[in-house]
Amino acid sequence: MKAVRCGLITVYGDGSTEIQIDEKGYPGGDALIPAPFMTEDEIENEVKEAKKEYWMQGYYIQSVSKIRNPAFDKPDQMTTTKITFRACKNKGEAEFVLKKFKTMVDQRRRNNV
Repeated sequence: MKAVRCGLITVYGDGSTEIQIDEKGYPGGDALIPAPFMTEDEIENEVKEAKKEYWMQGYYIQSVSKIRNPAFDKPDQMTTTKITFRACKNKGEAEFVLKKFKTMVDQRRRNNV
């Protein structure tokens, strides 16, 4: 049976999926979206798209927060968004990410038809 790997997700020829689970949450990382000149709506859209891309790769979004970027921000500003992502640690997280993955795949199929 043919299988396609999408990051941490494996999609099999019969449509079934499997996701890598690691109790320690490896691999993982942080993504920074600097946005000193963007509106809140633009930032929200960037974060939304970034989260979709991480879900499509099979990552669990652990947190999304605003941080101060000393390169752009004044002392009282926080214009950079930090997204912390990692591999799923348990079955519940894996089911959540696979649900997001399948929803986005179905949506892309509908849009391309």
